[in-house]
This record gives sequence, C-alpha cells and structure tokens, in this order.
Amino acid sequence: MRRLRTIALIGGRLVPAALVIGALALWPRIGAGGAAAGLGLAALLYGLSARGRAGLEARAGWAGSYRYGAVSAVILPDWMGFLWGGVLIALPFWAGRAGAGLHPSAVLTWPVGGAFLALSMIAARRAGVSLRLTPEGLESLTLLGGWRIDFDEIAEIRPWRRDLPGWVRALGAAAGALGNPTAAGAVMLARPSSGLEIGLKSGARRVIPGDAFEAATGAILRAAAARGVALAPGLAP
Repeated sequence: MRRLRTIALIGGRLVPAALVIGALALWPRIGAGGAAAGLGLAALLYGLSARGRAGLEARAGWAGSYRYGAVSAVILPDWMGFLWGGVLIALPFWAGRAGAGLHPSAVLTWPVGGAFLALSMIAARRAGVSLRLTPEGLESLTLLGGWRIDFDEIAEIRPWRRDLPGWVRALGAAAGALGNPTAAGAVMLARPSSGLEIGLKSGARRVIPGDAFEAATGAILRAAAARGVALAPGLAP
C-alpha cells in the first residue's frame, strides 16, 4: 500500500505539472482551447490521484486519521506552484515565438519558475502525512514511509515553533520583483509554525505541527498525560 501511495502522491504532481507547463508553453501554437484542454486534463489527473491515495488509505484502516487541511496546506500550494511555475517557464517560449531559438529571459525566469514548482513537493510532503492515535502511542504515514512512537518511549513533550525557511522568504521577494505581488504577499505574510515536539528517551525527536493538526495536538496531550508522559510547563492536556 505504501509504495502505491507514494507513487500516487509524487506522480499525481509530476504529471499535472508537466501538462500545465506544456499547455502554457505551447499556448501560442495550440491556442486558448488547446491550452484550456491541457489544464483541464491536469486538474482531472490531479483529482484522480488524490482520490486514489485516499482509497488506498481507507482500505488500510487510515480513514478518519488526522491530516493537513486539504485546501490551504495542499491544493493551494500545489496549484500556485503549477501555474506560476508554468507561466515563468513558458514566458521565454512566448517571447521567442517570433524569432529563432529560446528567448534569453529563460536565464532569469526558469530558476524562479523551478522554485515555484518546488512548492508542489512541499505540498506532497504535507499530503503524505496521516496521523492517528492508538492505545499504545502514535502512528503516522509520511510521503516515503511512516513512523510509530509508543508512549513508553517518550521522555517529554515540549512546545515547538519554526519560521519559514529563508529561501521561501527570498522566493517571495523575487516574485515581487518579477511583478507578482499576490504570490509575494502570500509568502511574506505567512506566519511561523508552532506545535509539539516529542522528545524520545533515545534522544530522537518528532515534531507535530499544531497549526496543521490542531485537533490532534489536544488529543495527543490528553492521551500522553493519561499514560504519565511528562509535559513541559505551559502545556495542558
């Protein structure tokens, strides 16, 4: 199940991304109708891959598990990456269609377009997370596998906080410089993440992002407290 699920999560983004880029790059040749058909096919395959992944999880007993918000954490980053990345990659084709070869603007637009496309990989990681509580502890599916923690392995649960990576902030500034204030504003106004850090007796740690799993964090704290797990000051079940 996990291998098929990973294929659905990654392939369900690579294929739509390629279709979006192709439709936008070939727009001058295939016209608005052809481009719209390509975008529609990309959206259809994207939706089918999401339904296929959900079906695999349900058959494996993961229905009803805690997940990131589908729209804000997965779909919007995916399609922001597909569309803005596709536009930036297509721009040199549009500019160079009347002349010979590829327009030199590709040197500037393609790296930024690639960075936008990387947003879909962030979305894939989020879509791959499925968390559930068991009587013994926590289990999670991830993009490439999964993990399990028993309550007996936990030394302490502490608060956790992290800001956006610096390269994402730089991407927002680059988007603004290229005349894309919407994407730039979305990045620059993004707030830091917070949640729970689960410290294990082995010294390892796991982070549960609270802004994505708000309902799960409360359930985790209550279950951990009932099993006698130490909670850092300020954390209440």
